[in-house]
Amino acid sequence: MKSEPCQSYATTLRRHVLEAGGRPALGWVAVVVLGLLVGAGGVGCSSSGEDLNVLIPKMIDKWKGPSNVDAAADLFNATNPDARRIAVAYISMKKWGHEAPYMKAYHVLATSDPDSLVRAQALRALGTSHQMIVADDLLTGLASTNEIVRRDAAAAMSDINNPILIEPLLEHLKTDPDAQTRINSAHALNQYREPRVYKALAEALDDKDVAVEHRAWLSLQDIFGVALTCDRSIWVGYLASRKLEGTATSTPAGTQSKPG
Repeated sequence: MKSEPCQSYATTLRRHVLEAGGRPALGWVAVVVLGLLVGAGGVGCSSSGEDLNVLIPKMIDKWKGPSNVDAAADLFNATNPDARRIAVAYISMKKWGHEAPYMKAYHVLATSDPDSLVRAQALRALGTSHQMIVADDLLTGLASTNEIVRRDAAAAMSDINNPILIEPLLEHLKTDPDAQTRINSAHALNQYREPRVYKALAEALDDKDVAVEHRAWLSLQDIFGVALTCDRSIWVGYLASRKLEGTATSTPAGTQSKPG
């Protein structure tokens, strides 16, 4: 991230707070911290030389409020990635943790944080919002060269029903070198009722990793509600008998009925 866009974003955030008037809501505290940090040379921007461990308390001290303010500050603790990761996990579990300011924070962290664990945690937070609009960020994570990020991107997709996720999940179930990413892809696919999904899950019953086979088997059972054994040939025969072994157009989001 270059300095000029950072400065522009910081200015925008400051304007939002000024327009709100009075003490900003907790959500905006987190965003103000981001804005001031990037304006001062924090996450992704050039350094101003001031110790951010001193700067952050100065900013937060202006808005005394709930103890959750500490977590909001840690979302953009520029010197401690563990603090950022823990803050994302903590805030995303709160009932207010998916309000617009926090979703913006998760997006920034998921797409630009230099630490892979922070990016992965932010992807999880986006997923638990259950908002279809986060699909693009999840796809960016799934395309990462970092296996930790790919794992959590695929895991987050199990919380989002969006047909644009199907094809990338099928590809990673088949070809991803990381077994846990293949496992998470098989899990995420169990919410889609399409023949191409059934076929891919049946083929995954021959995966070289038994844990991937097991997750694909569970997904097939979830979809069809039948207790067939974990054997590829049996499931291929079952799909053929029901004429479900081909491909199909995308099932509309939210369609969860079992195949007839």
